[in-house]
Amino acid sequence: MADNFIDDRIGVNSPLLFIGNKSGLVPRDVVNDDDAFNSFGISFVNYVARPTQRERDLSANEKVVGKAMLIRKINSYRPRVICFMVDYGYVEEYNGIPVYCLPSSSARGTSYSESEKLEYWRQFVIYLESINVTFT
Repeated sequence: MADNFIDDRIGVNSPLLFIGNKSGLVPRDVVNDDDAFNSFGISFVNYVARPTQRERDLSANEKVVGKAMLIRKINSYRPRVICFMVDYGYVEEYNGIPVYCLPSSSARGTSYSESEKLEYWRQFVIYLESINVTFT
């Protein structure tokens, strides 16, 4: 996986793949494929190259380096939409690109129930359709 652009945690038991299927973001027949999202033009970026549970687990230097890497990739790839899995509730723009925020699909994202997460992801799919971005 070149340049660590695709998150290597996507697999058969991945909460991200599960919620991607259930929300309608990707077809339900995509069930066990590390490149499932990438095949639909959806890519993931790790902010740092090590597992973390919270932002406060990152050092100041990791934040600076991660932000610079993220900005380089956004400017290089020019995605149609940017989505952060950090919290939910707002849509903004970065250099004319819509930025949408969703709760994490992982079990660590305990601020939201599974049904709430799924509803937020479904709202994201509706938002994408409203700006003519579809993956299926």
